[in-house]
Amino acid sequence: MQPKILTILLCLTIVVCGCTAPIEQSIQTEVPLQLSFTADTLERPEDGGLVFDLKQELASKPVLMLWIAAGCSGCHDWTNMLRESINNGSINTSSVSLISMHRWSEFESPAAVMKAFGNDDN
Repeated sequence: MQPKILTILLCLTIVVCGCTAPIEQSIQTEVPLQLSFTADTLERPEDGGLVFDLKQELASKPVLMLWIAAGCSGCHDWTNMLRESINNGSINTSSVSLISMHRWSEFESPAAVMKAFGNDDN
C-alpha cells in the first residue's frame, strides 16, 4: 500500500511542479510614438538639402514615406503612381511631403538608387 501512495504523491508532485511557484510578471516598455531620424539625401534640388530631418519636416506638414529598393518592381510602380498623382494634381505637395527611403543600403549603393529613382525619366 505504501508504494502506491508514494507513487501517487510522486506523480502529483511532478504534475503540479511549477504551478505553486510565484509568477514573475515581465515589465513591458512602451514604444515611443514620436520617433524621428535624419538621413542623407541624393542631393537633388527637390530633396531640399543634403540631410533630411523627419522631425523638422513633420513640423510643417504630414509626411508620406515609401520604402524603396533599386531592384524592387513594386517600388517602381508606387513611385510612378505617386509621380503621376503629383503631376495630375491628385496629391498636392504643398500639403504633404512624399519621402522615399532606401531600405537596402547594405546591398545597394546610393548610385544604384539614384539610377533607379533619381530623375523623372525612371
